[in-house]
Amino acid sequence: MAQTSEYQNRPPTNRRRARARYRHGRERQAVYHAGAARLATRYTRIVFLCGRYEGMDQRILDRLADEVFSIGPYVLTGGELPALVMTDAIARHVPGVLGKEASLAEESWSDGEGEYPQYTRPETWLGIKVPKILLSGHHKDIEAWKKAHRMH
Repeated sequence: MAQTSEYQNRPPTNRRRARARYRHGRERQAVYHAGAARLATRYTRIVFLCGRYEGMDQRILDRLADEVFSIGPYVLTGGELPALVMTDAIARHVPGVLGKEASLAEESWSDGEGEYPQYTRPETWLGIKVPKILLSGHHKDIEAWKKAHRMH
């Protein structure tokens, strides 16, 4: 179970930073999720505070970090990869990044249901065929198949 953080949703500490959000990744904190990424798009700037090896001086976090998140229950050598993961998750919610707005609404985590199996061309690969229903053109049947095959 993710721990809540004293940094979660803390307002910026001064007027100069009022339009920026400072984030830090750290294990044993609230796990980063699609909702946090979506909310992050309201800020014009986000600054990621990236520690190295043993982390970051607590005084810096106390002074600067508005939010502290984890990207999973493991330890990395630095905060750069968590910053990239969060950046990518945020970017997907910026209008125009995905090309079609509907793509974001259809994403596996947008409704909390999980993803369904994906198939591409060719129709047969190593003797394994794409399910016929997906080639049928019957959109209602295809949607029912996707819903039935979601991986939770």
